[in-house]
Parts: sequence; C-alpha cells; structure tokens
Amino acid sequence: MPAPRQRRIPNRAPDRRCTANERGRCITSQPQHMRCVSPRFTLEVCMNLWRPVLALVLAAGLLPMLPVHAQEETAPPQKVARVVFRGNQRIPSDEIAKHIDTKPGQDYSPNGVLVDRRRIQAMGFFSDVSEPIIETTPEGVVVTFDLKEYPVIKEIRIIGNKVIPEADIRKVLVSKPGVVMNTQDVQKDLTAIESLYTSRGFMAQAQVNPEEPITPDGVLTIRISEVMVEEVRVVGNKKTKTSVILREIRTKPGEPLDLKKLQRDTERLFNLDIFEDVQPPNLEPGSDLAKAIVTFTVKEKKTGQLSLGLGFSSPQGLVGYTEYSESNFRGLAEAINARLELGGRANKTSYELGFYQPYLGHSNTSLSVQVFNKVIYRFANAVISSPSFTSDSNLFNEVRRGALITFSRPFSDNDTGVLSLRTERWHLNLPEGLTVPIDPALAEAFEPGSIDTAILRGTRDTRDIRTNPANGIYSSIALEAGRASITGAQSGEIHKISVDFRTYLSHGKRVSVTQQKRVLAMRLMLGYEGGVVPFVEQFFVGGADSLRGYLESRFWGTRMMLGSVEYRFPFGSSLQGVGFVDVGDAWGTRYPLVTDIQGRFTQHEGFHPRVGVGAGLRVTTPIGPLRLDYGVGSEGAHVHFSIGHAF
Repeated sequence: MPAPRQRRIPNRAPDRRCTANERGRCITSQPQHMRCVSPRFTLEVCMNLWRPVLALVLAAGLLPMLPVHAQEETAPPQKVARVVFRGNQRIPSDEIAKHIDTKPGQDYSPNGVLVDRRRIQAMGFFSDVSEPIIETTPEGVVVTFDLKEYPVIKEIRIIGNKVIPEADIRKVLVSKPGVVMNTQDVQKDLTAIESLYTSRGFMAQAQVNPEEPITPDGVLTIRISEVMVEEVRVVGNKKTKTSVILREIRTKPGEPLDLKKLQRDTERLFNLDIFEDVQPPNLEPGSDLAKAIVTFTVKEKKTGQLSLGLGFSSPQGLVGYTEYSESNFRGLAEAINARLELGGRANKTSYELGFYQPYLGHSNTSLSVQVFNKVIYRFANAVISSPSFTSDSNLFNEVRRGALITFSRPFSDNDTGVLSLRTERWHLNLPEGLTVPIDPALAEAFEPGSIDTAILRGTRDTRDIRTNPANGIYSSIALEAGRASITGAQSGEIHKISVDFRTYLSHGKRVSVTQQKRVLAMRLMLGYEGGVVPFVEQFFVGGADSLRGYLESRFWGTRMMLGSVEYRFPFGSSLQGVGFVDVGDAWGTRYPLVTDIQGRFTQHEGFHPRVGVGAGLRVTTPIGPLRLDYGVGSEGAHVHFSIGHAF
C-alpha cells in the first residue's frame, strides 16, 4: 500500500509561546504550535475547538481497520456436502434423514448438527448416537453420525403380574417380536400397562432395566410391581370394636391393592348404619414403594334411641308410640328393637320385637328374629262392605300375630342367599255393628286364618348406599311354599313366586358416601301365587309404597305387576325433590265382590294397568327420610306420607 501523501505546510513566523498566566486559555493553529489568545477565551471554548480535531484523528486511526471487520462478517458460510449414517443395519438412512434438518446443499450449522443428534436419539431405535464427525472437503462439509441400533425383539417376557392375566397385558403392548426395539414404544407399553391396572382398580408400576432394556439376543423383559396391602388400620371408632369393622372390610394385608374393593369396603361400612360418615380410605407408603398402608376413618353416630311421640301415615292415621332401638348393641353391630303403638284409625295396640345378629359364631351367616302383633290397615279410611250389609263406620283392619326367623349368607360380595321361616295367625276387625254377609264366597274373606311357610330368596345387590342409592342394582327372586288355612272354609298348600328388580343411575360415582346426587331410579315387580290363597295373603297394589295416586290397597289379586320410575334431585344436604310415574295392577282375585258403598274398591279379573303420576319431597332425619308424595291417578288425587324411599 503506497504511503499516504504528505501535505506541506507553508512557512510562517512562529507564534510566541503562552506565558504561565495565559496557559489554559489558548487554541492551536497547528499541532506543534500554540498561540496566545485573549483572556476572554475560556477553557471551555478551547475544548470545543479541539473536539473536531480529535474526531478526525480517531477516524484516521480506525479507518484502516474497517475493511478487515467487513471482510470477516461477509465471509460466505460453508455448505453441507453429505450427511452419512454409519451403524444402522435395519433402520434405513432415508428414514433417519427425515428426522433431521441438516441436508446436503444447505449451510452448515454447528448448533444445528447437535440438535439433529438429539433428534436421532429421540427416534428410539438407537442405544447410542455418537458426537457428529465433521470433515471439511473441497465439496463442502461432510457430517457423519455413528449409530448403534437396538437388537431385534425376539421375545417379550412379562414378570410380576398376578391380578391381571398375561394375555390381557399383551393386548395393550405396542412392541412386537420381529422388529427393532424402540424405546418410545416401550415407554408407551409401560404407560399402557399401568393404565390397564388403574382401569381395573389396581395400582402397579411397570419398568424395564434402564441400563439394558433388551438383551443382545433380543429378549425384552417387562417387570411389573403390583402395589400390595401391607396393613389395614381403623381410626375414629370409640364404641364399635375394631374387630367388627375389620370383619366388614374385604381388603386384607398381603393382597394386591384394589381401589374398587376399597370403595366397596367404604360403602359396606356405611351400610352398617352405625356410622355418620366413613371417609375414603387414606393410602400411605409402606415399608417399600410396592406396599401401602390403608387407613379407614369412621365417625360414629348415636345408634341408641328411645322415642316417645306421635306418628302419622296415610294408612294408619295418628298413632301414639314408644320405641327403643339400638343398632350397635354392645359395639358388635348387633341390633335390637322394641316398639309399642297405641291408637290409630282402629284404636288398637301393636307391638314388635326384633333382634339381629350379623355373624353367627365365626361364620358369615346372619340371624334375624322378629316377633309381632300388629295392626295392618289395608284400605285406610275406606269401608269394606257389600250390598248385603251397611255400616256407619268406615274403618277396617286386620290383626296379625306371628314370628319370622331369617338366615342369610353371602355367596360373594354382591350375591346372598336367604332362608326364612314364617308363621302367622290373623283375624279381621270388622266395623262396629257389622255382621258377616250371607254370601259364603264373600264371608270367607272375613274368616280368621293361619299360614306357615318357608321362603327361599336369592338376591344380588350392587347398590352403593342402600338407604339412598345413587348407583347399582338390586334384584331378588323369592319362592315361598307352605300351608294356609281359612277357619271354617278350607286349608291346603300355598305357593308364591315374586321378582323385584331395581336399578339406580347417576352421573359418576359418589365422591363420599354422604354426597347427594341426581338419580334416576327404576323398579319392576312381578308376582304370582296359587293354591289356597286367603284374602289377606293376596298381592295388594295401591298407596304410598306401590301405586301412588290411588287409595291404599286399592287393587288385589293372585297376580301382580308394578313398575315405577323416579327422578330424585337434591336441594342440599337434607332435602330431596322427586318426580315419579307408577304403573301397576293386581288381578285374578277370588273376592271380586268386596267393595265399598261408593264402588271405590271394585276388582277385576284381567290385567288392567293403572297409572299414577306426581311429585314428592324427602327430608333427611336420623330415623330415615320422611316422604311426602302427591299422586294423581284415574280415580282422583291422593297425598301419601311415609318414612323411607318407596324403593
């Protein structure tokens, strides 16, 4: 580069130098000389005049550097000549190339190559992807990836499963023999296995050896660690013995942790009717991650009640009563009850005594004993009479004395077999001044009688909470056979068959046993009886517990059908609204002429279903839901009052 041309400066007389007093107040005319100026030139003025000169000097010094920097910034990037994959035997290079951004002909990017390495690793087919090798050639940059493929799967072994069959587990696997193992597919397999366990109510952890998920000879081993119950604890009970609670809990130490069984255990404890609340069980880690400690927390309620008061229902009218009941006698979940009723429409006395033992000895068989002398109001305040007699009274009732002994034994968590032995004696209390009609066929209906039978019943019950179901079904089929006698008329064998099916539907499961939900409840009942059938042993349909919108026991006969649909919706924790439709009938009676003066109890032979529709209100109380229903039928409207749900 030629030396920069020098500019000559013309000769001039040198200026005198500044004196000491003048220093600091001067400007220069040349870099080598200084001349004095008037004192009115301040230091600030001198500096302002110097700044343009300094800028020119700096620019002259930096100017030679600018071409060098510009040359570095504008240097063209290197191009990628080739991308090479080495070590892949079964996974095509073209397939690998689809997953990376580095392509021949594109600009080479060091960071982009490192990102591509991670992308190749994420494909899941390779146990090792080495650092990319970069070579510069006249054609451009050559990028090489050294790969190590996983072996081909020859066998998949599943170890540790107990509660779910191996065949069911294999159905959810993505990995299959005959293909190169892929870690992404294996991870999907582990997740699918754990989800399968969860869907069936269990907990498990599925894993492979992280260091060597597959052996060199192609064996992929999946180990399943099912969570086991290490201990079951109960807290919150004071009166109830812990052994009684643990007896009802089907979850046992050493078993796989079954979440569905825990839910049923919670419901089973609440159905004992001795707890105000049973919280969902708490799960804590045990001695290792594959073990759990299960804790049930219960809140006991007052189970002993001594009552003295007045009651009212549609059939009975106003009744005075005293009752003592204890549903957790001695803290053993035993139940005793004694009830005495006075008054009612017939002004009669009734009593009931009962005892319930949930476990006889160490067996699962339960025992229930009932002894009673009670008044049954079949027709509320309606008269039973015929054209052959009249009466000013409008009351009719029957008195039944007897006993019922029941043995019950579960076959499974939901299925139960029941055997009952029944003996009863009855007589009818006719209205005062009423005489037995002359017609012998009609007179038989008012004769006293007796019955002694055995009842065999099978039930399936999956309801969550029996006193207020939201989910599940209840089905029962009962066969009753024995001997019936009608005093002064006839006696002989009697047999009955009855079917009761109920289902309850709601959206989702209960979060807790006390949660109120919207429920669609449906019921279907069928009945048939033959042989010697006394009047009081027929099927009766009508009233609060069957066909609402009609008088109590409006229809009777040896055949029966009743269907009901209810929609129940909560207004809070203690109120529930109900809309209902009932369809039913009883027919085939031997006593079709029993009727009141107004003809309100005329019977029929064939099946003629009646419909009742209406709405009601339920109020939750310690003794059960108080039920008030208003129903409308083809014969008018009626109000029904009772305790507990209709079904």
